Amino acid sequence: MSLRFRQLQAFHAIIETGTVTAAAALLGISQPGISNLLAQLERQTGVKLFRRVKGRLIPTPEANLLFQEVDTVVRGLDHVSQAVVDLQNKQAGQLQVATQHSMSFGFIPKLIAKFAKSRPDMSISFQSQYSAKIQEWVLAGLFEIGI
Repeated sequence: MSLRFRQLQAFHAIIETGTVTAAAALLGISQPGISNLLAQLERQTGVKLFRRVKGRLIPTPEANLLFQEVDTVVRGLDHVSQAVVDLQNKQAGQLQVATQHSMSFGFIPKLIAKFAKSRPDMSISFQSQYSAKIQEWVLAGLFEIGI
C-alpha cells in the first residue's frame, strides 16, 4: 500500500477543522479535491474513516486511531519545513512550545512573546493541545518544551 502525503494531509485537515469546506480552504484546494483524496485514502486502506450524517462527516473510531499517527507525521513534516525555512533565513534555531489549552491564555503567550523579542534570531512557535498529545509530541522530538 502506497499512501500519499497529500491524502494524509486532507484526512488530517478534515479532522482538525471539522468540515471538508474548511479543510479545502486550509490546504488551498477545492472541496471535490479534498473529497477525492479522502475517497482514495479510504479505498487504499480499506478502512471507512467517516460516517456521513446529514451532510456532516463524523470520524469513525478507526479514524480517531489513525489520526493519532497521521498527526505525528503531518506535524513532523511541518517541523522539517520550518527547519528548512530557518536555515534559509539563517536563523539560529527554533523553539517549539506546546501547552495545555487552559494555559494558552494568560502569562505563557506573554512570556513566549517576551522571549521571542529577546531572541530575534530564533523561530518560535506555540501550540495548545491536550496533555497526552503534548507528551507524545515532546517524546517524538516535535516540540522542545511541553507544559
